[in-house]
Order: sequence, then structure tokens, then C-alpha cells
Amino acid sequence: MSIIMQQNVASFYCEDRANLIVKRNWGKHMKSLFAIAIILTTFSSTNLFANDRCDLKFNKVNTCVNFDWVYGPYFDQYNSVKVSYDENLEITNLKVIPWMVMQHGHEHGSRPVVMTKTSDREFLVDKIFFMGGMMGEWYLRIQLLDSNNDILEEQRQLINL
Repeated sequence: MSIIMQQNVASFYCEDRANLIVKRNWGKHMKSLFAIAIILTTFSSTNLFANDRCDLKFNKVNTCVNFDWVYGPYFDQYNSVKVSYDENLEITNLKVIPWMVMQHGHEHGSRPVVMTKTSDREFLVDKIFFMGGMMGEWYLRIQLLDSNNDILEEQRQLINL
């Protein structure tokens, strides 16, 4: 065999061998990529990677309410919080009531709050007053209201004072 033919045969052998190695490794890489895709899909569907916050979940109307304290929460002072909720066509308004649940089971409210609508789904709630020196826990009762001001759903958010 001539030297040129030997070089061509060696070249084909090397190319075939390299292609075989690439094909074998590609299969391994595809399996890894497929596993990563499944894991990412699972995590994204469980909101592990999502930046969405949900301080208080309302299951009946399928929405979340979030609280961003502007001032507070403190005892025996007026506090302010921004309350926002996820988009939901049923909800047109909300009501916020400071609420105490005492150790013996008695419940009562506090002074009325002042609410200012700051955007479509956000309210600034001022003059929230949590009286100190009482035996119990303070909550914010959140009532989601429809266009007739009927309560769609109500939940309580525990306030850590």
C-alpha cells in the first residue's frame, strides 16, 4: 500500500473513532440534560425558584395578600402597612381590622384604621393600633370584598410584635 493510502486509511480510522466517542458521550450528556430539565420543571412548578411572595393565602378566591410594613409593627403606637393582593377579578376592595385573640378565647378589635388605595391592588393602611399589656395575640383580619362589599373570604395574619 502506498503511503498516501495508508494516511487516508489512518485518517478514516481516526475520524470514525472520534465520531464513535462523540456519539457515546453525546448519549451520556443527553441523559444528564434530560434529568436537569425534569428537575427544573419540577422546581418551577412548586415555586421553589419563583420570586412570588405569599404572606397570606386565600384558597377560596385563589389569591395571595402581602404585607410591607411602612412603620411598625409596635405596641401602643400607630402603625402603617402596605397591603397588596394578586390580581383577581372578583376582588374590588378589602377591609383590614386589627384583631386580638385573648388567651381565654375572648376576641376583640382595636381602633378603626384609615385605608388609602394606592394602586389597583394595593392599599396603605394607617392608624393601626396594637394595645400593649394585654394577654393575647394580635392579628390583622383581612376581608376580601366584591363589588357589593360582600365578603368573599376572610383570613387572619398573626402580627409578631
